[in-house]
Amino acid sequence: MIPFINLHKKKSARGKIAFFAVVLLVVLPFRLAAQSVTLDARLDTTQMLIGDQIHLNLLAKQSPGTQVGFPVLADTLTQHVEVLSGTPMDTTRQADGSFLLHQQYLITSFDSGRHTIPALPFTVSINGNTDTAYTSPVELMVHTMPVDTTKVIKDVKAPLAAPLTLAELWPYILGAVILALVIWFIIRVIRQRKKKEPIMARRKPAEPAHVIALRELENLAAEKLWQNGKVKEYYIKLTTIIRYYIEGRFSINALERTSDEILDSFLSTGLLPDDIISQLRELLQEADLVKFAKASPLPKENEENIKRGIAFVEKTKPQPPAADKNDKQQDEGNESDKMRNKNE
Repeated sequence: MIPFINLHKKKSARGKIAFFAVVLLVVLPFRLAAQSVTLDARLDTTQMLIGDQIHLNLLAKQSPGTQVGFPVLADTLTQHVEVLSGTPMDTTRQADGSFLLHQQYLITSFDSGRHTIPALPFTVSINGNTDTAYTSPVELMVHTMPVDTTKVIKDVKAPLAAPLTLAELWPYILGAVILALVIWFIIRVIRQRKKKEPIMARRKPAEPAHVIALRELENLAAEKLWQNGKVKEYYIKLTTIIRYYIEGRFSINALERTSDEILDSFLSTGLLPDDIISQLRELLQEADLVKFAKASPLPKENEENIKRGIAFVEKTKPQPPAADKNDKQQDEGNESDKMRNKNE
């Protein structure tokens, strides 16, 4: 007969063996997985001056068949450490067939003291199983600028003077111009009130060119220059009056052109009929002979030339509308008769 106690001990030993076998089957894959991925977080240096910039390097070494997901960092790692920028993932194949993943971040700190960059989470996927693994925390010491107490403390350096630009001066220039105009207007108002004159006087409309020309020709006839031996002066004034009229009536720069150039302008533009151009040619050519060739026209020719000038103005002046034409014909006839009587 087998004692009960011995049978119990045999069953207990078999149970222990089975338990350890199960533990090995469960633990072994995780140990193998742990050996297939290596994570690391490191700094270029663990000490820096306040405001400087250093790099935080995230590294992951993985075996084929495993996948590692890097953490996505925000603009701050801690309350005192800021993230400025990051680089894309860099993958390098190692000699043993594994892959080294590398990502770099530029960080800075504006608070002195010892700061701890916390453990960063990575996602690890092996054979369809996903888990989270963390790096070790990293210590960072931020120093302030050293102060040499043996030297005299200096004041803060004054800001550099920058040259003024036109865009900066333009508002002041515009304001000065407006202020000057306001002052000028006030002074004008005061002076006009003292003189009892209207502040804004209306300008008289400019006289038509033919009105001015006829009046000047009438004054020229009244001066009797050629009768007193001033023949050249007479023709100079006569042609000047005609040139001013041509410039005001036809917008031809007659004062700066020769007689031939004036005639060519009318011939090329077709502004005047041929008979009027012929009459103007006779007048200008006769005047040029007197002014430049010292010719001495007869008294009858002197009278005819001023009549040619009057006729040229009368025939080329703007014609009034049909409704007003009949009303003004009598006045124009009287004015022409008056000019003829004075010349005679």
